[in-house]
Parts: sequence; structure tokens; C-alpha cells
Amino acid sequence: MLDINELIKVMNDERVMSILNGIAQGKSLEDVRNSISKSTFYRLLDRLESLQILKLERDKICFTSIGYACYRAFEKFKKSLITLEKIVSNFPNHRITFPDDFFLRLHEIEDFEVMTSSKSDLLKPHRTFIKLLRDSRDIMGLASVYYHDYPQVLEEIAENVNSLSLILTKDVAEEVFKSETLAIMKRCNAELYVIDHNPYIAFTVTDRFLSIGFFYNSSEAYDFTRDLISTSPSAMRFGRDLFEHYLSHSKKIDF
Repeated sequence: MLDINELIKVMNDERVMSILNGIAQGKSLEDVRNSISKSTFYRLLDRLESLQILKLERDKICFTSIGYACYRAFEKFKKSLITLEKIVSNFPNHRITFPDDFFLRLHEIEDFEVMTSSKSDLLKPHRTFIKLLRDSRDIMGLASVYYHDYPQVLEEIAENVNSLSLILTKDVAEEVFKSETLAIMKRCNAELYVIDHNPYIAFTVTDRFLSIGFFYNSSEAYDFTRDLISTSPSAMRFGRDLFEHYLSHSKKIDF
């Protein structure tokens, strides 16, 4: 039987993960050992064998079936925690809110950058977002905040967009329906949905990028001064699945 507590303790050692990463990549033991001293290396191998993570097969060290499953699970868990730490350090006073199932998928957005306002360039995050949006053809997202330049932005992308699907909070939906934004959305053949609560996250995912913004901890205010951006395929997949999650809690608006 696996000793989970001991397993977590052992696999939290960077030297152990270095060994397991090398074995997973098919490297030779000499290459795997790298900067680890010989005595420490073989002591760690013996510990991993005793925990049934590794085994000797035809004079070669390899994973057991359960060992490989533990390695992959721990690797994703650790990467997700590292990504969460990176998010928190960039958004230190914010509500870091995701659906429960997505916290263990945060490693999928690990390569993100944060666009931040400065005294000399207050609009940098929004301007970067709009630039990426103009180059996109398929757009979906959760709008928890209303930008007053929505009509202008939609006007610019209306001719080029292939699909536009937006989930709106009730407050944002009210703003959209009393402004010229709605007419432009009709021209874009947009699909609109409304969600009956504020998820305290705003995001857009397209065929080009994922953008995520957060609300402050201390109020209902959204932070317009910084924006998480990623262009990796895994991040865009994360964003599309996030959209589908909130879509399942939303109702379509006929307009």
C-alpha cells in the first residue's frame, strides 16, 4: 500500500523530481544523475524503489505503473501551486477565483505574462488587450465589467470576427441593452448569455490569446490596472473550458 504522506514528502524534493523527470524523458542514469552526488543519487533511487515508484527491469530503472501515475499527478499538482503562487504575487490584493476543478489545471496557464499600468502609461493593459482582440476571429468570454469603449471596439472588429459569444452578469447586461453596443453585437451575430451571479472574474479567450482579470479583495471593484495574458495553446484550451463551465450556469438572451 502506498504511504501517501511519505510519498508527498519524498517527491517534494527537487532532486527527486529531477530524477523522475529524467527517467520520464528516457534519459540514461548518467544523464539523470547530473549534478547529484553518486551516493545521494543511489540513496534516492533506493527510497523510490521502496515506495514502489521505481523498479529495476532488465538492468534498467523505470517507473512502476502506479509510480508513473503518482509522478504525473504530483507534477501537475506542484506546477499548479507554483502557477497559483505566481498569480497571487502579481495580484496580491485580489480575489483569485476559479471553479474548483480549475485550480488543479492552473499549470495550463503557467507561462502567462501580466500587463500592468504605469504612471506614464495607465492604459497599457487595456490597449494590449484591444490590440490582441483586433487580430482575433473567434471570441468568447465572461464580461463581469462594462468598458465604455465597448461600442467602439466592437465596431472595429465587427467586419472580421467569425464568432462572438459572451456571458454577461446582470449589471453588464443592463448596460449593454441600454447602449448602442447591442446593435453592433447584432451585426456580429453575437450569442449573448446572462449569469445570475457575479463570479468575480472576467476573462476573454480567442483563437489568439487568453486574458484574465480579477476583482479586489476589499470591494466590488475590478482591477483595470493589470491583466493576465497568455498565448499558449494550453492556456487557450483552459479558457475555452472555463467559458463552457460558466456557460452551463447561464441562460441565453434572445435579442
